[in-house]
Amino acid sequence: MRKITRDCHFIASGKDSNGDPIGKQAYVDPTNPNLSWVYLCPDELTELLYRVKNIYNVSKPIIITENGSPDMNDTSKTYQQVRDDTYRMEYIKKHLIAIRTAIRNNVNVMGYYVWSFMDSFEWSSGYKDRFGLIYVDYVNNLQRYPKNSALWFKKFLSEKKEGLLKRSRMDDNEEVEVNETMVEADKPTEVISKLKKAKV
Repeated sequence: MRKITRDCHFIASGKDSNGDPIGKQAYVDPTNPNLSWVYLCPDELTELLYRVKNIYNVSKPIIITENGSPDMNDTSKTYQQVRDDTYRMEYIKKHLIAIRTAIRNNVNVMGYYVWSFMDSFEWSSGYKDRFGLIYVDYVNNLQRYPKNSALWFKKFLSEKKEGLLKRSRMDDNEEVEVNETMVEADKPTEVISKLKKAKV
């Protein structure tokens, strides 16, 4: 049996073989354009799942963990601005569709976890990146407020669909349904009306 210790095909550059970005960057910090290392590239996720299945002959179930997108921590934003995480919703939606494509091509994906439920300490960036679906106010007693992505994801998961995997085995209308759901996300009820600024 051959022991595989690393994948020699992986290069962490954020660029493709032509030197172009592999996808839309999560955010751009004017002081450091290379700061965000997360890119929107769902086709590459599908390709990776095919590669794992075919090259490494994986037949056991695959669970995708810690798949998410950060926002840059900006203490000058109001709660309404912090809630607007359209990129994160697009990121999650397109990656779910990529996983569905892989499943339809016989890749045995049985689970998907968004990173992260709420803003938290990240080992590589501390509190600078906010990956959470829930905003955590680090200054005001760790108050928590749902971002638009949390409201959308809650609605997305609660819709009734047929199939063993809650949202992975669907008909071809899924993308349209997901887009409509993004627009129709419920308004939050947890917001404290006195909150003017979201601080760190």
